Amino acid sequence: MMLSTRHPVFIFWGSQHVCLYNDAYAVSLGPEKHPSILGAPGREAFPEAWPIIGPQIEQVMAGGEPTWHEQHLVPISRHGRCEDVYWTYSYGPIHDADAANGVGGILVLCTETTQAVVSRRESEERYRTLVEAFDQGFCTVDLIFDEQNHPIDYVFVEVNPAFEALTGLRDAVGKSMRAMRSEHEDYWFETYGRIALTGQPARFEHRAAALGRWYAVYAFRADAERHRVAILFTDITARKRVEEELRESEARFRHLADNAPVMVWATEADGQCSYLSQTWYAFTGQTPETGLGFGWLEATHPDDREEVERQFRAATANQAPFRVEYRLRHADGDYHWAIDAAAPRFNEEGHFRGYVGSVIDITERKRAEENVRAMRDAAEQANLTKSKFLAAASHDLRQPMQSLLLFLEVLRPHVTATGQEALKHLGRGLDALRDLLDSLLDISRLDAGIVEPVVQDFAIQDFVEPISAAYMPVAAAKGIDFQVSTCSAVVRSDRTLLGRMVRNLVENALRYTESGRIAIECCQAGDRLRIEVQDTGIGIPPDQLERIWEEFHQVGNPERDRNRGLGLGLAIVQRLSDLLEHPVDVRSTPGQGSVFSIEVPRGQAEQRQAAVAAIALAGNGRFAVLVDDDAIVLLGLKATFEAWGYQVMAASSTDQALSALKAAGRRPDVVVADYRLREGRSGTEAILRVREAYGTGVPGIILTGETGSEAQYDAAAHGLHVVYKPVTARQLGETLRRLLMDDR
Repeated sequence: MMLSTRHPVFIFWGSQHVCLYNDAYAVSLGPEKHPSILGAPGREAFPEAWPIIGPQIEQVMAGGEPTWHEQHLVPISRHGRCEDVYWTYSYGPIHDADAANGVGGILVLCTETTQAVVSRRESEERYRTLVEAFDQGFCTVDLIFDEQNHPIDYVFVEVNPAFEALTGLRDAVGKSMRAMRSEHEDYWFETYGRIALTGQPARFEHRAAALGRWYAVYAFRADAERHRVAILFTDITARKRVEEELRESEARFRHLADNAPVMVWATEADGQCSYLSQTWYAFTGQTPETGLGFGWLEATHPDDREEVERQFRAATANQAPFRVEYRLRHADGDYHWAIDAAAPRFNEEGHFRGYVGSVIDITERKRAEENVRAMRDAAEQANLTKSKFLAAASHDLRQPMQSLLLFLEVLRPHVTATGQEALKHLGRGLDALRDLLDSLLDISRLDAGIVEPVVQDFAIQDFVEPISAAYMPVAAAKGIDFQVSTCSAVVRSDRTLLGRMVRNLVENALRYTESGRIAIECCQAGDRLRIEVQDTGIGIPPDQLERIWEEFHQVGNPERDRNRGLGLGLAIVQRLSDLLEHPVDVRSTPGQGSVFSIEVPRGQAEQRQAAVAAIALAGNGRFAVLVDDDAIVLLGLKATFEAWGYQVMAASSTDQALSALKAAGRRPDVVVADYRLREGRSGTEAILRVREAYGTGVPGIILTGETGSEAQYDAAAHGLHVVYKPVTARQLGETLRRLLMDDR
């Protein structure tokens, strides 16, 4: 039977345990033992294994029961060395009545399992290496159930090195959880018990209060028979703490936002609104269902909605700050003005996360702005009305004033020596009245915006020398030292308007200085030149420094002494400062004096021109045509021109002048015409019609008492000179001198 089977069979027979085996078994022996051990005693055949198998064989031979050995290590010498070989085998007695103990031999049925054992051990080794390398905690536990099959505890079977660090449990293998932490929550036992019974794995996060930690867990059944569960876990306490802090922060944010006096909102990176404060819902009457996303736009005014959405989407696309004003619908249906502003949010990596913004009801501010705007418009209108009134009043006063000034000069040669003193006082009174009207004219022209600066570069020394020459005798008459510093700088400004500013400051200094000195100084001020007018006068109290620029305001002149001026000089300086963009300033010490300054832009060096000799003021028989619809003014002009040696033709209208010229048959040398004539006619028309008849080269002067820009622009368009009434005979004569000199 042994020889006929293909299964490996081995027999130890007799007291010497003689070795008998079939060919199938011979394969396991190797060439070192087969066939040499066939018939040899067992001890001699397997000396290397006899310490293991000898006692087992003796036990069975002594009449014992059969034995079973699974994956047992039995070394064997083969292939030139002693190998550790694993076997699964059984020893069964072969009964023989004649043998001692009734056992004649032992039947050995065996299978070599070395490969399976080695593979399993390698697998276990890899498993152990992997488990021990985990940063995560790992353990296996055997669940303990009570009689009702309810899980009540578990025992740790194995743990990895990370287990102790993540749980704080030491030497846990072989110990139960209840023994180590009796207060451990039932949740854990119930969860692992359910996995052990059902085989359904579970992934969850839970706090282990007894261990003072949060865990993220994945658990699965490892051995159903033993109710063994494998557990892989991570300590997430820090993450949970951050999440809790975030929740608390979010709760604080919502509490503050919901109770803030403004409406608060937040969006995600795609622009979708993810939060609106309770103040928004209370104000607009919207709900989260209607306001979140882009629903908030529905609360904006229909006329504003498209623009608000465009600006918001553009800001989101550019991840830029957002700010817009629009009308927002109130819960009562009315629209309120609101300002909506937000700043972009970025995470630590710099990625855009959306916006946090606020909406403020600015309806009251808008109303206040409207009130301020209305008040400003009213003030501007009042100022314009004042300017128009001044312009009209000054025009109406100029006509008789003009005739008075002209007749004063005509009368002078005819008044006796005893009457000259009275005539002088009359002239002074007229000069004061003229100065008042001139100042009113200047202010009304500046307020009307008709003064156009003619900016050029010029040397400051040439500019101040005529001023010094004009005012030094006046200062000397009062016993005041008048000084002008030497300055080689070149400035860029309107020579005439800047001259008016400096003259007004010098005249102001002369009025308020009784002794000491007045000086015009120049010094550098960055890229500008500072022109200073210094005096040792009465000074200005600190509380008056702002008011001195107002019309008619004077320091220390309650009785309105005309020798102290009219209170318009500094107001004109301030207006010219704004027009020319030349900042003015004043510093003063009461009782010691004042320093007024003007800052003027620097210019380029100019080419100096040779002086032109003045032409003596004499008509020399020139033919002058005078046109004015005011008979008194016309009579005064005629008398003045005749006194200067002109041949004069006076007319009250254009047609009258042309008819007289035709009758005279003579070309005029100059035409002087009032700008505003009767029947809507103008002096410009009169001069142009004379030019049509006698040539375009006929010089022309327009006289006007108006402050509007019409006369100025009209005259400039046709190359005419403009003289503003009232004009003294000397001023008119100077204009004629320059005009006729240019015409030579």
